[in-house]
Amino acid sequence: MERVRITRLIASLVTTLLLSAAVGASAETAETAVEPFSRSDLYTDVKISPDGDWLAVSSLNGGKQFLILIDRKTMEPVRLIGYKANRQPGDYHWISDDRLMFQIEEPIAWFQPPDNYGEWMAQDVNGERDRNLFGYRAGERQTGSRIRKAESHRADGHLVDRLEGNDNEILMAAIPWERTTGEVAELLRIDVYLGTNEQVAFSPVDRPVFLTDLQQRLRFATGRSGKQELSTYYWHTDDSDRQLIATGSIAGGYLEAIAFQDEENAFVLDSRSTETRTLASFNTSTREITPLYTHPAVDPTNFFFDEASNLLYAVEYETGKPEMFYVDEENVSARILKGLQNAFRSHHVRIVSQTADSRLSIAHVYSDTDPGAWYLYNLDTKNAEHLFDARPWVDPSTARPRQTFLFENSDGMTLQAHLTMPGGDGKPQLVVMAHDGPLGQRSTWRYEPLIQLLAARGYAVLQVDYRGSAGFGKTNEVAGQASWGTGIPQDLIAATRHAFENWPVSRKACLYGEGFGGYAALRATLLSPETFSCVISIAGIYDLEELYDHAYLPWHYDEADFYRAMTADADAMKRLSVQHREMPVPAMMAYGEATLNAPTGQSDAMADTLRRQKIHRVIRLDKQDGFYGDASRETIYSAMLTFLSAHMKGSNKNAR
Repeated sequence: MERVRITRLIASLVTTLLLSAAVGASAETAETAVEPFSRSDLYTDVKISPDGDWLAVSSLNGGKQFLILIDRKTMEPVRLIGYKANRQPGDYHWISDDRLMFQIEEPIAWFQPPDNYGEWMAQDVNGERDRNLFGYRAGERQTGSRIRKAESHRADGHLVDRLEGNDNEILMAAIPWERTTGEVAELLRIDVYLGTNEQVAFSPVDRPVFLTDLQQRLRFATGRSGKQELSTYYWHTDDSDRQLIATGSIAGGYLEAIAFQDEENAFVLDSRSTETRTLASFNTSTREITPLYTHPAVDPTNFFFDEASNLLYAVEYETGKPEMFYVDEENVSARILKGLQNAFRSHHVRIVSQTADSRLSIAHVYSDTDPGAWYLYNLDTKNAEHLFDARPWVDPSTARPRQTFLFENSDGMTLQAHLTMPGGDGKPQLVVMAHDGPLGQRSTWRYEPLIQLLAARGYAVLQVDYRGSAGFGKTNEVAGQASWGTGIPQDLIAATRHAFENWPVSRKACLYGEGFGGYAALRATLLSPETFSCVISIAGIYDLEELYDHAYLPWHYDEADFYRAMTADADAMKRLSVQHREMPVPAMMAYGEATLNAPTGQSDAMADTLRRQKIHRVIRLDKQDGFYGDASRETIYSAMLTFLSAHMKGSNKNAR
């Protein structure tokens, strides 16, 4: 693309972004408008180059993601990275002072956001030396020459080590798509300019998580080694045989190495003798494990490393507002983070990017009422400069905070839920939200546009972390197995009844769920129609038998695990499916093209069932952008508000 066209493209994008922010900020109506809430975040991430000269900013425009490269000294955009049609840049990393690598994302299903097929690209800041580094389209035609060529891989690529100090190479894990053909995962050393690669090691386990030491040598791999089994291997030296050092399982706990402390000691997460994952120190010579910290309720959610030393300095945990455990309080980045957290006490702060010397840091500052902003912190001047707002049209002072509480389910388990109350007096009607999942999902403390829209319209919103939600320990995760159509819906009922009894809310509640949450919401309504006035399912799952045949599984589950996790047997799958069950309360559903775990046919069958009822609302969107497109979200949110108004009997006095 010639320079003139690039300049025009950047100018057009930036102008559109600024106009969209201004229009959203000035739009006011007698009743809260939907569009400011259905619109995507303007900015989603910011990363600084190792030398501090450049910023790479990911931005959404028209439902499509771009990378904007900005000269940090002038704060002028110099280049845009984007693609025609449905491709877009996804996750990205600086691999040298003037070169980026980034994933290629494409739409994979109507409900899911764009995802990647394992492909990674690399480009210089000026757009030159564009190279497909890894993926099924990365290969070059091989000839009789001995010159190595780039190879294609039908595999997912996961960055393992950027190899600090080496601008030419990275370490990448290649996880094969097909595991029935004898292919195994491997660790590759990839040339970031030529795309050529050489194998560092085969993985002894399936779907491994590799870890290198401070000298960039392979040391650990954790992954599946059999049915229900997870194993961890250790390499003592580059040329030694690997050694099995730990085995475990999801139910019984397992050990995983996450970072090196020094030449001899590594940080590990170990849940074999504790309910949640204990942060511990592992001595690679003696194999002695020294516990450092165990959170009583949750597993770690994030890990933070100092860029200059590559050392772990903090671990994040989340129940309500996230909290930090500082591994090394004297680390320069730990001191920076503590200072910023003191400056933004009502918010949570994460350092998301740093220069190679850690003198400049990008901090992401956000809360449950503030969509967030990015700041550039200068260690020398002790100044934090505001860079970008995620949703500049939002006034945080108008948003409603979230309150976290515990409740007991029907089986005596203590679970967590979160309530957002609208402003005003009186007892608001309640919308109960079931998150997607159930594997690997949970509610998080952040600004959520749909929840804030509902609160602005006068509804209280209850988010339920039902059994099996991610990050609450091994007993909780196992409790979600074989409970999809029974225990999990009962948790939604128990949380709703707890809110009725303990919070100033009306006894009029409507269930809302997305994906698996849509299925759980429908099942809860069937189990307790007296508790709910209506139910809404967005891109839901309705046929468990068909789901089993098409399931997209997390890394630590195989088909046998998934079968056990869903329900006890095939007869139960049929009995607990909902696509042919008439709902005892008014129901709304929205769907589009097939999703990863819900082929269109089962949604059509559920829609036919609802159409036979007198009170229903079915929305079928065929738009290619799917649920994650701004226009589709606005359509669904608007229809949902109309549906709630019609079927939550009585006026909602808290609306604004």
